[in-house]
Amino acid sequence: MGTVGLFDSGVGGLTVARAIRRRLPGADLLYLGDTARFPYGPRPAAQVEEFTRQGVTFLHAAGASRVVVACNTATVAGLPEAAGASVPVWGVVKAGALPAVRATRNGRVLLLATQLTVDSGAHARLAAEVNPRVVIVGRSAPDLVRLVEEGRLAGEATREAVRAHARAVREAGADTLILGSTHIAALDELFREILGETVTVVDPATELAERLARVESGEGAGSWRLCVTGEPMAFRRAAEAVLGQGLPPPERVRLE
Repeated sequence: MGTVGLFDSGVGGLTVARAIRRRLPGADLLYLGDTARFPYGPRPAAQVEEFTRQGVTFLHAAGASRVVVACNTATVAGLPEAAGASVPVWGVVKAGALPAVRATRNGRVLLLATQLTVDSGAHARLAAEVNPRVVIVGRSAPDLVRLVEEGRLAGEATREAVRAHARAVREAGADTLILGSTHIAALDELFREILGETVTVVDPATELAERLARVESGEGAGSWRLCVTGEPMAFRRAAEAVLGQGLPPPERVRLE
């Protein structure tokens, strides 16, 4: 199989890379984190669209035969533009919305994401195409995105932040939660622990990795290459919190 490129504003997209590595251990992965311009959530959609176009262009030029925009914010703002690239480009929104529609029993779903993703209404539109009776309620969670980008996946501050958002799930009457930011998906296990079995937690990375496995294959141990636009060592510390030790040193690159 060819090299799979992944693009995100920071370390969040590594949750997608992790799922792909588990499902396709022979895949060669090329990851680009635009850490110099993190976070994307508060930015204008047009600016995120341009950043996404730059990221896809870089990954294609660096040898990716397929690009995953492993960032919900970049998917809703930039995927239409990036889809015109000369390399197949996939986003992550559909991989969250559709499993949630299938999973919900009472028709109420809570989406945790960045403000730009929530405001886009992309998940709700996709859900309505499949089942108009499903209601998706959006909730912005910039605190969780920041904690993960800093590599703070454990500790009382992170646990308390997750508890607060878990309470919002229950207050909304939702029986299904979409981790609608790849950063937030790094807290998947903590959400499952706190919410228990009565709430289904949907991590889009799982669905996306399964989709990729239908069109790609690979044997042996795949390679890693990590690129960032910001400070490499800060990224590496956060990346190791998500993926563990043994990662290659990140390379600093320019996109503008």
